[in-house]
Amino acid sequence: MPMNRVQFQPGLSMPEFLRRYGTDAQCEAALQIARWPSGFACPGCGGAARTSFRRQGRLYWQCGVCQHQCSVTSGTIFESTKLPLSLWFLAMHLLTQAKNNVSALELHRHLGVSYPTAWLMKHKLLEVMRQREDCRQLSGRVEIDQFYAPEQGLFWGTLHRAQDKVLGSRHTDFGHTAKALWMIERIGRLARDRALTEFATAEAHALLRRAYLDDTGSWASRLRGDGSLDRGKEWWIYAELDQVAATLALSDASFARPLAQTYRFWLKHTVDHERHEVWGWVSGGDSQPAAGPKIHQWKNGYHSAEHALVAFITTQALQGKPVTLYYAFSTSTIGVRPYFFVGTTVARRTEPLPGFPGRQKTRIVFEAVR
Repeated sequence: MPMNRVQFQPGLSMPEFLRRYGTDAQCEAALQIARWPSGFACPGCGGAARTSFRRQGRLYWQCGVCQHQCSVTSGTIFESTKLPLSLWFLAMHLLTQAKNNVSALELHRHLGVSYPTAWLMKHKLLEVMRQREDCRQLSGRVEIDQFYAPEQGLFWGTLHRAQDKVLGSRHTDFGHTAKALWMIERIGRLARDRALTEFATAEAHALLRRAYLDDTGSWASRLRGDGSLDRGKEWWIYAELDQVAATLALSDASFARPLAQTYRFWLKHTVDHERHEVWGWVSGGDSQPAAGPKIHQWKNGYHSAEHALVAFITTQALQGKPVTLYYAFSTSTIGVRPYFFVGTTVARRTEPLPGFPGRQKTRIVFEAVR
């Protein structure tokens, strides 16, 4: 497997960090350079003339123009802190060097401070980082190195342990990957980010080609640990594959090729025609549903409705027909969209909705859905 340059980018080792910032004097000097790279500038008037003195071990400056007094920590999260600056710097190092989240409990253990103090330090630092990043827009190619595995064409399901990043691990399946690619494609189009759209489209094409079972006209669920296909059907994985194929077919009709077969299989084998709803699992061998509840904490009518809704919207659009949807609005209908899609409103009708005070039944017809 080739080395991932993001994962193996140079960092600052702990020995090197302690050599540079192991004492309060070193941290104070680093703050001074960061705050006043061209020399002291009074926060009050901008003057450069100053005198200095120490109070309780900390260096202060007094402006020679307006007499304003300040320290290098004035106006920062370190102002009035009773903790050594070296502890704050160590906390910053631990938070920014870790690939995963560092808990307040870990900081408490590493820094030797109380848990409430560690919690406060962490959240002050995270808030400063958030404020700084809010003003910065990423540009160029932005890559996330942890979840996506290009060699497998899949998103890893969990990252808590090293052994999770293998085929057959929990949540590493065609469903989670399809959902992620579906949302990336939608976001790419909304943000007009061609790179995102092209990435999601290309990876989804490869995923669907791998997951489609030509002999049964259905979808497989995942790759097992040995790389073989799990031909069993999990209702939600099947639905996600249908949904990403149908959505991408709006831009590239080739994505629609398997849908007639996969919809037919779904309606024949997954839907319970006697007692309604859909089965949770269908055998990859004889296509028979497995016994078990059809409604539970991870499965409800919303999921079935979404699958049907996306199938309806995209099928109408692919056939060049208008999409008629009904809403129960209580306020203005400005900016209404056909679910995750975009379309042109060509007709709208509103009437009372009996049994739901304050709401109106609104019928909207969309065309040019994409």
